[in-house]
Order: sequence, then C-alpha cells, then structure tokens
Amino acid sequence: MRFEVKLVGLTFSFLMIWYIWSLLMVSSDKSVGDKGMEERARDSRNRILEFFNVTDALEVTWAHAVNSQEKLQEALTGEVMMIEADVSLGEDDKTPIMAHPPITYSDLPLTEFLKAVLSSHKGIKLDFKTAAVLEPSLKILKGELKSREHTSPPIWLNADILLGPCESVLVSCDPVDAHIFLSLCTKFFPSATLSVGWTTGIFPSNDDYYDWPMVHSMRDLLANVTQPITFAVRAKMVGKSMEQMLWLLRLSDTHTLTIWSGILDIPEIKDLVTLHNKVGDKGRIFYDLSPYQLAKFLKELKLQA
Repeated sequence: MRFEVKLVGLTFSFLMIWYIWSLLMVSSDKSVGDKGMEERARDSRNRILEFFNVTDALEVTWAHAVNSQEKLQEALTGEVMMIEADVSLGEDDKTPIMAHPPITYSDLPLTEFLKAVLSSHKGIKLDFKTAAVLEPSLKILKGELKSREHTSPPIWLNADILLGPCESVLVSCDPVDAHIFLSLCTKFFPSATLSVGWTTGIFPSNDDYYDWPMVHSMRDLLANVTQPITFAVRAKMVGKSMEQMLWLLRLSDTHTLTIWSGILDIPEIKDLVTLHNKVGDKGRIFYDLSPYQLAKFLKELKLQA
C-alpha cells in the first residue's frame, strides 16, 4: 500500500513536471514565432524606405486623390514617389474606377491606373471606398502584378474601417466593413501594408479628435494581423489626439502613422511638429499633405531644429 502511494506520488510529480515543461516550450515557441513575424513585418515596413532609397518617412512624397487621367499624368511625370487614389464601383457597369464618393464616374478605370503606375518607379496606395469594390479590385491588382516580371513597388491598401469623428450630409459616415477588408487584403496580399483609418467626413470641426474608444477598437480589430500597419490620421485632428497617436505607435514597432489632410483643411502645423519631435524613429510617420501644407511644416521643423 505504501509502495502504491509512493508510485502514485512519483507519477503525479512527473506529470506536473511534464505539463510545466510543455507550457514553457509552447510559450517559448510562440515568443520565437511572434518575434519572427514582427521582424518580417518590420522588414516590410521599411521596404518603402529602401525602395525609394530614403531613411526618413518624411522624404517619401505623395500625390493625393489621383482620380483622373489628367492627375495621373501629372503624378507620373512629377517627382512624387507614392500615388494615392480612391477606388469605387462605376455607376453603370459596376467595374472599379478611380473616384471618391459622392462622385460615381471617372475617365480612369482601375485597370488603366494600375497599368500606368506599375510601368513607373512609383508606389501605389489604393483607398477603397466600399466593401463591394474590394474583391474585384484586389483580383485586378493581383493579375496586373503577376503579368510583370520586375520587382513590384510598395503596395498600400487603405480603408476607413471604423466610425470616427464624422458628421456629414454629403458623404456617408459608414465605415468599410472591417472584417471583409482585413480578410480579403490578408488573403490576396499578405505582405502589403494595410492602411486603416476612421471615417471623418468632409468638413471636420476644430473640436474633432480620435478618442480612446476609437483607438482601442482599432487595436482590438488588428490583434491577429501580422503584416505592417499604418494608421491613416487626419492632420487637423493630431493636436487633440496626440496621446492616442503615440499610444498606437507603442503597440508595435511595425506600426506607423500616415498623416493626411483634406484640400480645404487648415491643420495646426505646430501640432504636426510636436508629434514629429516626440517620435524618435523617423521612419514611423509619413506625411501625405498638400504642397503648401508640407512647405509650412518643413519650415516650422527647420525653425525648431
């Protein structure tokens, strides 16, 4: 009887040791796996800088809302590095076109846009305006990339996937379905940078900002995403959202911000300078601003240097 009790005790001790060892191994494997995924995502994050041979994200230049043949030719012949355009479904035949709602027509189909940009040494940022346009657009992009043998440029896929500080009668404040966007983008382009944002309307007020529930919801949505993420942030709202923006960057070394501005916006330039100076890694904030706004920003940066 005493021998049996002793044997049971030894067996229990062995099982406990084996169980603890298994947990440690799983945790170790997960840590190594997470580290590997983060390193790959960081490499992808830095790819845009390497592609354009720059070290500071501020040096990456942008053409915004390239939704017509005229604007496309201007961007292709200019010195901009990244070409951003809006993708919507055409009103007549429901094919993807370059247009920003409420406009539903364009002289520039997505196919022509991609053929032209992929023949240049410029990167692409596609801003999807609805969930319905996602799959046909991603299939077209996949096909265009497959037909070319040279190294593909940086590809950024953007959508406003959460409701933000938005009040608008001209356009819908409804976000693109987050789960459809994330599942399709990760399926078709697992290495692309995902640019995610919040709906903000056409004419935001000076009191609008990204509150904590908004950024917490974004974090939760992206919990299982392993590719590089950039948060699309409206320049006008940076000042009142400073802590939230810094918090988002602290979530992962692979996260970046892309500060963008509406053509009629008047952002507080000193807020942009403050944010820039608070972030030590200059590869982590991109600036998609109008030439006038960018010039003011660079001037203020120089004054505070």
